[in-house]
Amino acid sequence: CPEYWMERLKSERIERIQQAKKHWETQCRTF
Repeated sequence: CPEYWMERLKSERIERIQQAKKHWETQCRTF
């Protein structure tokens, strides 16, 4: 059903955003 896929896409996007934040935080600390 489409609702399931919408939820999957939302959760995946949130995870990706959180990973990007962590990545940038570590990048900023190294400089």
